Amino acid sequence: MPREDEKRRERSRSKGKGSRKSSHSKRSRSSSRGAIHKTMSASRTRASVHKLISGAPMNAVLGTAFGSGVAAKMLQGREYKTGQWTAVGEDSNPCKKELDDFVSLASNQLTEATTCVKAIEHLKKCVLTNPAYFGK
Repeated sequence: MPREDEKRRERSRSKGKGSRKSSHSKRSRSSSRGAIHKTMSASRTRASVHKLISGAPMNAVLGTAFGSGVAAKMLQGREYKTGQWTAVGEDSNPCKKELDDFVSLASNQLTEATTCVKAIEHLKKCVLTNPAYFGK
C-alpha cells in the first residue's frame, strides 16, 4: 500500500514541474506594482482582521495582509506587538498616517471588523503608491 502512495506522489510532482516553470517566467515579466498587488488579496485582508480580533501582535497582522517584508519595513521604529512609535526621531514611512489610523483602530476593542478592513485597504493603497520605499 505505501508504494501506491509513493507512486501517486511522484506522478503529481512530475505533473506540477512543467506548470511551475511557466508560472515562474510569467512572474518574472510582471511589474513590481503587480507583485505587491498579488500579495495583498482580499482573503489576506480578511485573515489579518481575524488575527487582529484574536489578539495577534501587529507584526503578524500586517505580515498576513502585506507579506513579512512590507510589514517589517512599515514597522521600523515601532513596537512590533502594538505598532506604537518607539524610536527617537521622525518616522520616514510614507504611509505613517494610514498606519497610525490602523493602529488606533486596532487598539480600540470596540472597533468593528469592517472598519479595520477599510483601514487595511487605505494602507494597501498607500503601499501601492510607494513601491520604492517598501522595496517592491
